[in-house]
Amino acid sequence: MPTDRFTVVVNRPAADVFAYLTDFSKHAEWSPKPYRVESITEGPTRVGTKLHSVGWLPGQPEHASDAEVTDLDPPSKFAFNAVEQGQIFRSEFILTPEGSATRVDRIFSMPKPPGFVGVVFPLIRGMIIKPGVRKGMNMLKANLESNAA
Repeated sequence: MPTDRFTVVVNRPAADVFAYLTDFSKHAEWSPKPYRVESITEGPTRVGTKLHSVGWLPGQPEHASDAEVTDLDPPSKFAFNAVEQGQIFRSEFILTPEGSATRVDRIFSMPKPPGFVGVVFPLIRGMIIKPGVRKGMNMLKANLESNAA
């Protein structure tokens, strides 16, 4: 399963970054493409919280996806899995204090698609997916730092 790691250092304490990451109403704020997500499970975010999102994918401007929080260890780790067509797409965030700042590592794993798309997948991953995730991470950093208390 192809896995990529994206890192930013945010000039905010880990607790602030963790709270922002686990507030799904904020995810659209750091998405480089149109995106909306809502928690289906009531109450605070916890392992087992279910989510529904709609966002842009090439050829699918209203791509719907369901996910579930799989790991929650405040303020250092947060992960969720989206399952589509029996395939797991995993997003994991690891927060590491660096002085008064926080290093945020996003580890993104996704299956290689079957058929022709699988053949051209390295190009799609390199030209669309990776730049999009990098841009989102930079937006996450900018949003958190511009809203510093």
